[in-house]
Amino acid sequence: MRWIGKRIRELREARNLPRIAFGNHAYVWRLESGRLTPRLPKLEHIAKRLGVGIGRLLVTDEKHGHLLMMEDPFVLAVKLFMYDLSEADKMQVLKVLAAAPKKD
Repeated sequence: MRWIGKRIRELREARNLPRIAFGNHAYVWRLESGRLTPRLPKLEHIAKRLGVGIGRLLVTDEKHGHLLMMEDPFVLAVKLFMYDLSEADKMQVLKVLAAAPKKD
C-alpha cells in the first residue's frame, strides 16, 4: 500500500510540515517511502495532525493509478465555483473540462 505513504507525503508537503512534526522522523520516512504500512490508530493520528479526515488519506483514483489531488487549489476553486450552479450548468462545465487538452 505504497499509495498511503505517497498521499501522506503529498499532504504533509502541501502544509509545509517537516516529518519530525509527527513525532518520529524515521517512522514517517519509512511510511512515505512505502517500507511501512501504518496501523489504524497511527493513521488516525497522522490524519489529525494533517488536519484532514482519515478518508482523505485513503482516496485514490484506481482507474488511472494515481492519487486524487483533493488539496489542489484549482480543484478547490472549481468545487466552490460549481456549488451554486444548476445541474445543467455543472454538466456543461464538465464537458468543457473533459474536452480540454491533457498533459502528457
